Parts: sequence; C-alpha cells; structure tokens
Amino acid sequence: MQAKSSLPIVLSILIIVASMPILHFRVVSAHDYGIVRIKADGTVDPPTAPIERNGDVYSLTDNIIANVSSDNYGIDIERNNTVLDGVGYSVKGANSRGSQWGIFFGGTNITVKNTRVESFGFGVEIYVFRNITIVDCNLTGNRIGIYIYQAWNNNIMGNSITNNTEGVYLGSCSGNNITGNNIVGNRVGIYLFDALENGIRGNSIMKNELDGIYVEQSRRNIVVGNDIRDNGQYGIDFWHIFEASNMIYNNNFINNSQGHVFTSGLCIWNSSYPTGGNYWDDYLQRYPNASEIDSSGIGDAAYVIDLENTDWQPLMKPYVIPEFSSFLLLPIFMVTTLFAVIVYRGKRKRHFVQ
Repeated sequence: MQAKSSLPIVLSILIIVASMPILHFRVVSAHDYGIVRIKADGTVDPPTAPIERNGDVYSLTDNIIANVSSDNYGIDIERNNTVLDGVGYSVKGANSRGSQWGIFFGGTNITVKNTRVESFGFGVEIYVFRNITIVDCNLTGNRIGIYIYQAWNNNIMGNSITNNTEGVYLGSCSGNNITGNNIVGNRVGIYLFDALENGIRGNSIMKNELDGIYVEQSRRNIVVGNDIRDNGQYGIDFWHIFEASNMIYNNNFINNSQGHVFTSGLCIWNSSYPTGGNYWDDYLQRYPNASEIDSSGIGDAAYVIDLENTDWQPLMKPYVIPEFSSFLLLPIFMVTTLFAVIVYRGKRKRHFVQ
C-alpha cells in the first residue's frame, strides 16, 4: 500500500521536470580563448589570454589550445617591432588537416622564440610581411611547419622542425634565410617553388621520408654547409631549372636512399678554390685513385652528377659544420657566402677575359 501511495508523487515530479526548459552545457577548455591577437596598438585580445607584456616583449604564461571556437587559429601578431617569447609553452591546434595557422603576422620586425607549435595546417605562416624571425622554436605535427609565401628578408634559425608533411615551404619569395635548423623526419624537409635568392645554410636535413630539399622553378638560391643525409628519396631534388644559378657547396651528402641528387637542369656545385665543393659519401668508391690537392681537402677527380652537372672540387672528407649560437649563425654564413660568391665571379670573369 505504501508503494502505491508514493506512485502519484513520483509521477508528479517527472511531469514537473519534463516541463522545465532544457539546459545546454558546453564544456570549454581552460585554454579556449578564440583567436589570440597582439593588436597593432599593443593590447592583447582577449585580455584573459595567457600573455604577459613587458615593453615590446610578450611572454606566454600558459599553453594556448586552439579549437572549434577559434576555427583552429592560434596567435595573430599585428604589432610591429614585437617579440613573442613562448617560454617553452605550446600553441596547439586541433588537427593538421585544415588550412588554419598556428602563428601568423600582420606586422614587420617581429621575433617568435622558444615556442612549440603543433597540429596546424600551417604551423607558422609568413605571408607578404618581412623581417620576421623564428628562432629556437619547435614545430611538429603540422601539414607545413613554416610557410613563407611572397615574403622577403625573413630568418628561420635554430629551430627543431620535425614530423610535418613539409618542414619549410618557400614559395614566390626572396632573400629569406633558413639557418642552423634541425629538419628531421618530415615528408619533405625544405620545399622551394619559384623561390629567388634564398639561403639554406648550416642545417641538419635528415631522415625525411622523401627528399631532403626539393627545388622547382627556382633560381639564384644558395645551399651551403648543410648535413643532408639518410633521406628516403634524394638528398636534393631539382625540377624545371632553367638557368645555372643555384649554388650548392660545402654540404655533406650521405646515405640518401635513391641517390644524393636528382636534377632536370644545370646547377653550380662548387665555389672557388680552396672553398671547394661538396662531400659525397661514394666519392672514393667511384674514384678510388683520387688524391687530395695540396692538403686542401679537395680531390683531384671531379665528381660527375649527370651529363650536365659536375662538382669540380669535391671534398675528400665530410665538411665540419660549425656550431654557433642562433644569433651568430646568420651573419657568419652571410659573410662567408658573400666572400665565396665574389671570388667565384671574379675567377669566372678572369677566365672569360683570357
């Protein structure tokens, strides 16, 4: 009888609950800030974002996780003359399949350092703007780690660029420097398309699934002092090269699976004596009677790449890539490269005059 008497009460409660408006609960990450902007006037939007300002330096105080509410965008830096110091924190996207950006720019003279950027379509995007420096950052798990397009005079230095589809992409751009980075385990390490007068210097370009460096329709670029080894296809792959102006020297080509080089055009494979050319790990196997010229480290037998391309001053031993601080790498390589180019052009001029 007691159970029967309580049944109307239970039914009444159920009816009241069913008649109440339905409440929708949205679980929000503690780091869901939407797109974080460092605005041109110096303010941070939203003001609750974990960024602390000290003059021109903006430092992360926590991770920033981009998700649906921000359309998977991370940080937009619109202020000129700005430093973003990640202090080891991460800017992380929801996935790497989209076209969204982790860090992108609306200003010039900007440095991003000590920041991990992962799981975006474009980890860092530099489009149109100039004098952007990315230094001591970790870019991993993105579709493109660093994307540079129609931009010039930007510096990518001392970063770890790993496990992206393309580590660094340079498209329709000029005067950019890729210096002293570890570019490892990507599908393609560095990809150049319609790129002019860019420098690739002092990098470790290793264990990429396909090519270490892929170059298409690009000219007057310099590839010097890199360790290019253990890549799944070619160390460096040239396509549709229409003039002999890309310069490649003082690199180590070691254990690249399908060959060190593939070319469909003429390139320059050595600087002037005694700077020399490149180290090829099969040099002495192909030229067992080669001898060193005057203790210069250069072999007396030219290394034939194909019918059009020859390294006339191949190195007998691996080139020792200097280890400098990130901020010293760029000026040192620029000075040495400029000197080598001046000497090389001078010797060519004297040759033609004779």
